[in-house]
Amino acid sequence: MLIAGRTRDGAGRVIACDNDAVAVRIARDNLRTPLLFTGSVDAIAPHTVDLLVANISPEAVIALAPDFLRCLRPRGLALLSGFEPGEAPDVRAALPGGSVLNLLTKGNWALLEWRV
Repeated sequence: MLIAGRTRDGAGRVIACDNDAVAVRIARDNLRTPLLFTGSVDAIAPHTVDLLVANISPEAVIALAPDFLRCLRPRGLALLSGFEPGEAPDVRAALPGGSVLNLLTKGNWALLEWRV
């Protein structure tokens, strides 16, 4: 889970979710954050997130894009990865509003920086 980096770099309030209960259990055993649950971004209150980090398939990013927009605060930033550079145009097209700041690639992987 990507929460480890956020808790270690001094981020304030961190909310983390994963639909894999085993991943959540392992993270809970290794990290100290009370806001860790099995579930999805659809359970996070609207406009409460400054930074959203997701490393999931392009299909999941596309399906969850409206929920990402809903939970991000104005000027919020999303770092979206877990897809190949050739899939980035489809991911970008699915992002409602906002703007893509950057597309970073490394080997067969891509990361989109998206600001609402």
